[in-house]
Amino acid sequence: MTSKLIHLREEPTPEIIELLDSIAYGTNGAIYRHENTLERIKDLDRPLFLTLERNSKVIANVTFCRRSVGWYIRFFGFAEQFRSTGKARKREKNSLIKKELIHFFDQVTSSGFEGLKCDGMYAYIESANDRSESMSLDFGFHEVSKVITQTFSRVNPKKSTKLKSIHSWDEVKDIVVDQYKDHEFLHYDQISKGPFWIMSDVNNVPLGISHTINVHWKIDQLPGKFGRQLVKIIPYIPILRRLIKPKDHHFIAVDAVWIKNNDPRIMEEMFAGILAEENRNLMIWWADEKDEIRRAVATKVRWGILDKMIGRTPVKVIARTVDGQNQKFSRPVFVSAFDMV
Repeated sequence: MTSKLIHLREEPTPEIIELLDSIAYGTNGAIYRHENTLERIKDLDRPLFLTLERNSKVIANVTFCRRSVGWYIRFFGFAEQFRSTGKARKREKNSLIKKELIHFFDQVTSSGFEGLKCDGMYAYIESANDRSESMSLDFGFHEVSKVITQTFSRVNPKKSTKLKSIHSWDEVKDIVVDQYKDHEFLHYDQISKGPFWIMSDVNNVPLGISHTINVHWKIDQLPGKFGRQLVKIIPYIPILRRLIKPKDHHFIAVDAVWIKNNDPRIMEEMFAGILAEENRNLMIWWADEKDEIRRAVATKVRWGILDKMIGRTPVKVIARTVDGQNQKFSRPVFVSAFDMV
């Protein structure tokens, strides 16, 4: 059975890009907008764009990255007129959209949908995002793990003479693979593209490795009770305005982190050195709460003033499995920074 509303493409249309560009992410926590959506779309690995269309207009989009570990839901958004459910008519329209999407999820993870079939799907939603959580349950997803959003900030980051940037995946592959081989959803589609940062001792022995992405957001609201007010006053606070520029916010996202002996001093020096080299003041690292390195350094690294102000936002990892088992993972999840930005 196929749907007249559902359309599948491997390339985005201008209407899809326009829709994705208009979306603000988050609800009760941070609310932000991607300022480089087109750049991210170009870098997607094996993308599939599912749209619901009526009268040649895109009313909803789900963008998948089709990976060997499962289909990752990279973008999920509705046209403006379908984002609010305050009126009965809108709730009726949204019910139709949900019905079509549920049909697709059911088919593609079982008998197949128009020749497409997958072994499961996964996505990330902020723990404070009640709307997304409710919708994910409707679509048959359940929580399998939890990721912690960790900020690292420095007003005047210091360079490190031990640090260098490379683009060769082969130079770091063995160490990174060994570190993350026991993680769920492990894939190298994004991190293998580089760039990487390596800290080494005087004998050129690696001390730390990380992969980074430059990110550009517009922030409407920060996490916390006073998040919306904070965005308005930050431009007038000398220290904070170095770390966050709500209307034009640039930062470094980091993943594939490896630290020799999980030494927090190496992590501090490497992260600060990367910020100095990139001329940035803020870094964000998403890691599973069960991740070995995160647990070892969580209370030992000086994360910076932003960590003290907004804390560490939890993110739920949700999945829809073919067997339908509703169980949490015993192993940590590998988080690609690309998937979070």
